[in-house]
Amino acid sequence: KNRFAYGWISIDYWKQTLLKKDLENSLNDKTWSRPSHYPGEVFFIPRPGAEDEDDGVVVTIVFDGTKKQSYLLLLDGQTFSELNWSYLPHNVPFSFHGNWFPELY
Repeated sequence: KNRFAYGWISIDYWKQTLLKKDLENSLNDKTWSRPSHYPGEVFFIPRPGAEDEDDGVVVTIVFDGTKKQSYLLLLDGQTFSELNWSYLPHNVPFSFHGNWFPELY
């Protein structure tokens, strides 16, 4: 049984929020958003050797509407605070969805 789920919620087109949902106690839910920033699908990467389910990094691509540029965002899996971000040399379409190519693995 998993305790945490990570996702994306849209209050409206201009207010899009990343969510860390605690399935056992919603008082521990955490969110991330910035005005005019549009995040995509999130991916959780566990820390090697981690003992806690949420010990890792949450990764997503965000479009900065003010700069009109995409960036890669890293959030701490436990605190949901920003670890780092890096603007990309090309814009990534907002509706970009993760793909898995097993032949490349």
